[in-house]
Amino acid sequence: MAIVLRFVDNLMNTREEFLGFIPCQKGLSGEALSEEISNFIKDIGQCMEDCCGQGYDGAGNMAGKLSGVAARTQRIYDKAMFTNCYVALLSALGAIESDTTNKPDVRYRAGGMKKVIKKFEFIVCLILVECCLKCTKPLTLQLQCASLDAGKAREISTLYFTINKLRSDIDETHEAFYQMAIDLAKEVKIEPTKKRMTGSQVHRENVPADSTSDYYKRAVTIPFLDQLLGQMQSHVMYGMPNKVVSDPDWKENFSRFLNKYKDDLPDLDFLECELWMWRLKFCNLTDHLPTSLEELFPYADRLSFPNILTAMRIFGTIPVTSCSCERSISTLRRLKTFMRSTMGEKRLKALVLLNIHHKIKLDVEKVIDRFALKHPRRMLLVDLLNRDDSTLEESKDDLP
Repeated sequence: MAIVLRFVDNLMNTREEFLGFIPCQKGLSGEALSEEISNFIKDIGQCMEDCCGQGYDGAGNMAGKLSGVAARTQRIYDKAMFTNCYVALLSALGAIESDTTNKPDVRYRAGGMKKVIKKFEFIVCLILVECCLKCTKPLTLQLQCASLDAGKAREISTLYFTINKLRSDIDETHEAFYQMAIDLAKEVKIEPTKKRMTGSQVHRENVPADSTSDYYKRAVTIPFLDQLLGQMQSHVMYGMPNKVVSDPDWKENFSRFLNKYKDDLPDLDFLECELWMWRLKFCNLTDHLPTSLEELFPYADRLSFPNILTAMRIFGTIPVTSCSCERSISTLRRLKTFMRSTMGEKRLKALVLLNIHHKIKLDVEKVIDRFALKHPRRMLLVDLLNRDDSTLEESKDDLP
């Protein structure tokens, strides 16, 4: 299991750094993994009491509400706010696709899927999902950035307004999508049809419609756009408003956020005065207002706004996704293949750290000196590349 630490450094840059892998020797249960994580954090000299956020994939042992790692950790350290990463769920598709067994149930399912994709209903859904998910590509790329903070993720409002515009102009939107579905159906020789109506709706959409186009608009297009808007509202657009100063309840919302981390604030008694000065500071600001957490850091002086600066660093530390951990797993596959499965844990961690943090320049001479002190031997280390044969013979004579 990969461990990545997210923090805001002294230059107010949000960073995510890989620390190492944890061998899951005690099992994969939520209790065992949470204990391994706590021990790892203690071994590197950090305190779990300072943890203000945690992020995992959507597996049950990690994100379970009762016995998952996130729930167990938050019961002990209540400041460790949990953020679920839905990107990891997409990796399950690769496992399904790579399953090439010849079991009968697999063949039956494949035959059923082949029958489904030949229906006009599948084509309508395919066109709708393709067009809408093309708009979400910028959001997907931004959510994979290591420097992305929760505030910036919530400020991605352009996509939300675009999807909301499609929902408002549902007649024009569906007409365009439906015409694309008609054209694709003609190429594969599939007739546009709709499902038959039933007396009561049980296992299928039974919406009343006069035409095939109206049926798919009410049964597919409208529910899909509503679901997409709802998910974006709950997972991306939630929380603080974009213009906090102009919101009448901004102070109450900010105080509610700080109530969870009040023990980390340097001077809680000065908070009310700080918020008052912070509001006046931006009310008198006529230039470009900051729109991200990185742009807001220079305005928070350490002496004038110590509590607000601490709150901003906590807010920047809260994880948005676990993509850095997923990239660390990719590094592991490059280093430890099936042919090198006997590599030790300590050597593996060292190689992974060297590979991931390749921009850090190492002093080769110090590495050699440290190796010689750690593993002393009765031999003379000879530079075979820079010495001639005569020097090599002299070195051999010096050996006991």
